[in-house]
Amino acid sequence: MYRKLLFFAGILYLSAGLMGCEGEKEQTPNYMYRIQELEQELDSLRSSYKVKDEQLNEITAAVSAIEDNMMAIRGRERTIRMLEHTQVPNRVVYIKQVLEEINNYLLQNRKIITKLEDKMSTGPKSDQANKVVSSLRTTVSQIEVESTNLKSQITALNSKIGELNSTLNQKDAELEKRNEELQTKQAQLDERTRQLNTCFYTSGSYHDLLEKGVLVKAGGVLGVGKTLRLADKLEKTDFKAINIRYTTILDLGNGVKAQLVTVHPSDSYRIEQEGNGNYQLVVTDPARFWSLSRYMVALVE
Repeated sequence: MYRKLLFFAGILYLSAGLMGCEGEKEQTPNYMYRIQELEQELDSLRSSYKVKDEQLNEITAAVSAIEDNMMAIRGRERTIRMLEHTQVPNRVVYIKQVLEEINNYLLQNRKIITKLEDKMSTGPKSDQANKVVSSLRTTVSQIEVESTNLKSQITALNSKIGELNSTLNQKDAELEKRNEELQTKQAQLDERTRQLNTCFYTSGSYHDLLEKGVLVKAGGVLGVGKTLRLADKLEKTDFKAINIRYTTILDLGNGVKAQLVTVHPSDSYRIEQEGNGNYQLVVTDPARFWSLSRYMVALVE
């Protein structure tokens, strides 16, 4: 639209100049009869046309420069509008740089118009030339108004982005806190699960178990008829810890006979002896086997 306006204004000026020239050509025969009398006037007219050519060159250069600047501004505006709907790193910083470039182009336009107006004011008066310059001034003003509106939109957009970033930062902080809480709870759950699935066992001879304090004699009269039972206070260091989800075969050691001292459901395990005389306990139902006690003691003699 601006290109067409400038082109039309330039054509208007050039057309007016050409019409003036054609007028002079029509008067040429009269000049030939009064050469001596009109010599001074012709010289003045030639000088006037020379100045108009200079004005035309100045206006043409100004139109070209302003038009180039406007095209550059339009390109920057398209870039900004694209950035409004595009996620790119440091978008706000990039938009700010583009706006600075637009300001520079607007400043160049104002300088060009001011310089052109100064030259027009000191040169020969021309309504056509003044009309073109006025049109250029109006066009530049319109571009500045539109750029100001765009800046307002960008300012609002940046404000909205700032609010969104603030909200996102708050959500990120809340999410991070939530994750920390979940991690803490998960760690507690894992530890609780580990504890629930951790049981203890030991095996040995009669004297070994008594010596460790795992078994104690109880009951009887005057030392007669006493039975073995677990000590009231057990030291975990005297036992091997296992995870009952993964360990179902327990090594009891070598001996002639093996039996459990602690109470466990009889249908939840079996005791096997290998060819080398080594006994092992095979837990067939871990949940039932460890349901009555988390400690297992085997007597191997």
